[in-house]
Amino acid sequence: MPMKNIEYEKIADNLIRTLDNRRHNGLLFSKFAIQATKNILEKIKTKEQAFLILCKNRNYKKINEEIMPISVYVVSKYSCRHQMVIEWKSGNQSYDAIAYNQIFKEKRFVKSKTYLEVTTLQHKNAHLAREDVIKNGISAGPYKIKSLPGGKIKSEPAVLPDYKDIDEMIDKLCDTIKKKESNPHYEPNTVLIISCRFPYPFWDNEWEYFENGAKKRIKSEKFQSVFIYENMLERKFEINRA
Repeated sequence: MPMKNIEYEKIADNLIRTLDNRRHNGLLFSKFAIQATKNILEKIKTKEQAFLILCKNRNYKKINEEIMPISVYVVSKYSCRHQMVIEWKSGNQSYDAIAYNQIFKEKRFVKSKTYLEVTTLQHKNAHLAREDVIKNGISAGPYKIKSLPGGKIKSEPAVLPDYKDIDEMIDKLCDTIKKKESNPHYEPNTVLIISCRFPYPFWDNEWEYFENGAKKRIKSEKFQSVFIYENMLERKFEINRA
């Protein structure tokens, strides 16, 4: 049985307690999240600990899949003309956080409230590829991968036609948004934040292909906007309500 590193649990628990149902300046919120994530990752000393932290810890999952994407959104929006306070909630409400905005318009600051909903876009086998990297130090990716008896994972290289994998991610992005839009409980002033986790780093031309393809097909009517970014280089774009 692998030994736990209790320190990372304390860091994750403390961040959740600090942020949950409390209002923080957006940049301070992001600072807390980034620093806690850095501190957690620095506690990883073995493959077993990496597996426990990155794949099994519930609070780290919340940090990685909700809090950090909100931080990316905040940092991309925050300026002297657009300030915000973030209130993140860990419950099962129809949003993940509330952004209290102050936007400078026509010589004065105008206050508004935006609901933030976060979701993740990734290949269906991304969790296996991540576990493969943790256990074996490398993975051939999520396209030809499977679990074996005894908890082992086998992955093989896959050759795909040009842009086929990107087209599949665009399809999945559209399906994800369509599914979210079918939920009747979102407020009109909700921003959907989508964290895209691609199997490998995109070249600039590949990201441009993904962005252009998404913008041609997505016409958001349910959400105030859809904020889409990729988590490796944090390239991003936003599609506003049609």
